[in-house]
Amino acid sequence: MREILLLNLMRPTSFDVVASRLHMTIRTLRRKLDQENTSFRKLGDELKMQVAIKYLRDTELPMDDIAHSLGFSEAAILRRALKRWTNTGPREFRGGRHSVRN
Repeated sequence: MREILLLNLMRPTSFDVVASRLHMTIRTLRRKLDQENTSFRKLGDELKMQVAIKYLRDTELPMDDIAHSLGFSEAAILRRALKRWTNTGPREFRGGRHSVRN
């Protein structure tokens, strides 16, 4: 499922589409996520966080470009998401100055 979400970060993918691509019912997918103690939203947010941090550390891409590539309508929304996910802002990740707790 992570691969499907990762390939579609820019275009939000619905839960039922992911279940269908995995050849399982929505109920089965929900049960598997429950077994992993996660949710569809948590998984999507985790992937977006990881990709955003990688872009910030490894590239000089502007925040607007990173935000757009992850499906955010503007950089400010990505900044708020980073703050919520990591309790820090994007500047802390530029040049690898910060590490993320998993």
